[in-house]
Amino acid sequence: LPDVPFYEPTDDEFEDLAEVYQERELDPDGQPIRIFRPSNAEEVKTILQWCVNNNNEFTVRCGGHSYILESRGNSINVIDVRDINDVILDEGTHLADVGAGAYLWQVARGINCDTNGDPSSRHIQLGTCPHVGISGVISAGGLCEQQRQYGIIADMVEEITMVVADDGTGSGPKIITANAGNEYSDIFNGV
Repeated sequence: LPDVPFYEPTDDEFEDLAEVYQERELDPDGQPIRIFRPSNAEEVKTILQWCVNNNNEFTVRCGGHSYILESRGNSINVIDVRDINDVILDEGTHLADVGAGAYLWQVARGINCDTNGDPSSRHIQLGTCPHVGISGVISAGGLCEQQRQYGIIADMVEEITMVVADDGTGSGPKIITANAGNEYSDIFNGV
């Protein structure tokens, strides 16, 4: 197994880590084989390489709110990115670098967004559930109650650094940075 923190059903922490917000029972006996907890993109790449090399299925989870229980990882590996949750705001550009596993409340706090109506604070449309993961929100478009006025959350994304299983070159997992103007613009637009 890769040298990245992981938990299996025999570990004390496993039951809490396997819990997701949507408890609809598609398979009442289902659970992940193991849950990986990477802390950076390099560790995600290592896990992905191991999964590919060993023909192991996986799913990625950031918040655990998948309505179709994709984040539960039934009989597969879960790559849980919740520990990749830094939010770094550049005061000069007003752009934020947000970790894939950040919850919406962490994003709001990281950019000094006051949800109580302080007119001097920053505003970003984040929806109404603070414990949803930012990656899931963005990949689903980012619908929210202010979308008519400000657009959807995905409209605010300028660049994404991510791990792909294969960038089309056959070289295996790779960390890429995708934006609307580079060689990975198709991936950026797809996300």
